[in-house]
Parts: sequence; structure tokens; C-alpha cells
Amino acid sequence: MSHSELATDRQMEFYDRITELAYAGKAVTYDVLAASFSIHKNAVKGHIDALFAKGYLDGEREENPETGKKGKNKANSLRPKNFAASLKNAKNSRIGENFTVNIVNNGMHVVFMFFSETGMIDSGFHRVIDILKIADAKKIDPTLPIIDRIAAIAAKEAAKRVPVVEVV
Repeated sequence: MSHSELATDRQMEFYDRITELAYAGKAVTYDVLAASFSIHKNAVKGHIDALFAKGYLDGEREENPETGKKGKNKANSLRPKNFAASLKNAKNSRIGENFTVNIVNNGMHVVFMFFSETGMIDSGFHRVIDILKIADAKKIDPTLPIIDRIAAIAAKEAAKRVPVVEVV
């Protein structure tokens, strides 16, 4: 990974924490980082902006509709620059009895498909980071690989959505 400028020791503390949270499948937010370092979330902004400028972080940036310029980071989209590549190179799909999940778009999105005995009954396309927030809320083991956390959500959803067919 090449960076245009070296980060300070403090910035590297933030980078390390962001990396740790991202690979654990946790949502990385300014609030989470502020709590991790016992500082106000406004203080987090300067470190994050510097890490973006120096090429250490990647994430979705909101676009100003009037100027077309990218500005503020979208909530929960902070990740290390190499995060998507590591997901892309990992085994990125799971197939269950009545569902399949696939991580696509360089690790940025996940596709869900739910099946019954008669065919596909539902599908969806979501940002990985949004699904990981749901995994956190549902208390799915954060030590599992990201794809397995996503598959656990899919299994629970499939159990609710797929009709049970009784054999007579």
C-alpha cells in the first residue's frame, strides 16, 4: 500500500482501530471512534480527514448537489484502503438450504437470494456495512468472518420468509 504522506503516530492509532473494527465486521462510525479514544466525535474528524488525504482510508463521500464536489463522509462508510481488496480475495459467498449470499462490487455490496421449493421468492442488494450494522444489532458473533456474519442474517431471514411445505 503506498501513501502520499506518512501518517502521524496518533493518526496510525485511528487507522489501526478502524482496521480492527472493519475486519471484525463492525460498523466504523465517528461515535465508535470517539468512544474508543475517549474524545469528542468532532475531534475524530481531523484525524479521519488526514487519513483520507494521505491515502490510508477509503469510503463513500457525500456529493454536494450544487457544486458536484465530494465532501463529508457518509455515515458508517469508513474502511482501510485495502479492505475491499481483502474481501474480494476471500471466499465471498455462502449457500444455505434456502438462501445464498454473495459479496460483490469489490466487497462493497452483498446480494441476498431466498428460495423455496418452487424457485426464488425474494432477493436484495445492500451495502455490506449496512448489513454488518444489522449483525451487530442482532448480536451475531463479531469474531466470525464477515461473510459468515452475513450468512447468519440470511439464514434467519430465510427462516421467516420461506414457506414451510408440509409433506402429506
